[in-house]
Amino acid sequence: MSGSGRVSAPRPWRLLLGAGIAVLALWLSFRGVEFSLVWRAIVGARPIPVVFAVAGVTAASALRAWRWRHIFGASGPNVGGLWRAVLIGQALNILLPAKAGEVARIEIVARQAGIERMRVAATLGIEKAYDVLT
Repeated sequence: MSGSGRVSAPRPWRLLLGAGIAVLALWLSFRGVEFSLVWRAIVGARPIPVVFAVAGVTAASALRAWRWRHIFGASGPNVGGLWRAVLIGQALNILLPAKAGEVARIEIVARQAGIERMRVAATLGIEKAYDVLT
């Protein structure tokens, strides 16, 4: 983050690395898949349960961001930025091993909000403790 508080644009190598990881993940995900079976499953899906599932996942991630915002306290980042970090973290946890998405959440929030990484990590630890307790 620069001194003016703005996030710098991604460097080309970062975009290429991200695109390469995405292509690799897609290839790993789809190798050996019979697309006719996938298409049959999509066509045969009942729309109402799919809508409720998508709404449930969306609401759960939004509530997680809202809860995380309250853990930060009055000087914390806004819910929108935290929700973005939650969604990116969840996507990375699906694709990469060892909870890499949690590390990404820390990095994203620290850079966007200008908060020390240790403080962000501490709030994430509190969030995980809440998860265990509930």
